Amino acid sequence: MLIVSSNRDSQEGSNGLSQECPNHGAESRADGTPTKDQMRLMMQALLNQRFGFAMHYEIHETAVYALEVAKSGKLGAQLRPHPTNATCVNQFSVNGAGQIAMDTDADGFPTVCGGIVGVPSRIPGTLAIGARNITMKLFAGSISELGQLGRPVLDQMGLTGTYDFWLEFTPQNNRTAVPQEVNAPGPDNAGPAIIEALKEQLGLKLESQKGQGQEIIVDRIDHPSAN
Repeated sequence: MLIVSSNRDSQEGSNGLSQECPNHGAESRADGTPTKDQMRLMMQALLNQRFGFAMHYEIHETAVYALEVAKSGKLGAQLRPHPTNATCVNQFSVNGAGQIAMDTDADGFPTVCGGIVGVPSRIPGTLAIGARNITMKLFAGSISELGQLGRPVLDQMGLTGTYDFWLEFTPQNNRTAVPQEVNAPGPDNAGPAIIEALKEQLGLKLESQKGQGQEIIVDRIDHPSAN
């Protein structure tokens, strides 16, 4: 997500960069288990109260990727509909050394349900992620950052319900090829780039196109108010 500042009230140095300010903490507590949308509203209200923070959103045309099924009716071996009779756990186990054990089943899928997590990679230098019982909308919304794609990803897969997946690829900052193209080949011993991995492992493809992007425009931010 892009953040563009139109702030005219913050203090700036002679070089146009914001000056360092003392560390002013801000704390907020919520009762119960608020949703993500509720947490965003609470944080926005807290920032407004302490820092006079004001912002708005603007929609504009930008370069995006559309995430689609590569071959209609066929998914890759590492993407499957979540079995309705599957048993799920909600947290990782901890080993004898007190470390979190990123457990996977025999097929490489994580044992934990409900979110995208890191799993053990099989190729040195690669990143492996996986999930069980998640929507593909969540996957599409996460893959841009996880894959360092540099643009938003739109869900155009048409896959409903929940799915399990695991995906292994070489992150962009681990690849030696120049220029830094998303699908640029890496060293011979490296794992696949993100576009290759999506197609080969999950049966999905990324198509470059124009779409609607959302910018956060910062209108105002001040020195914090007193506690």
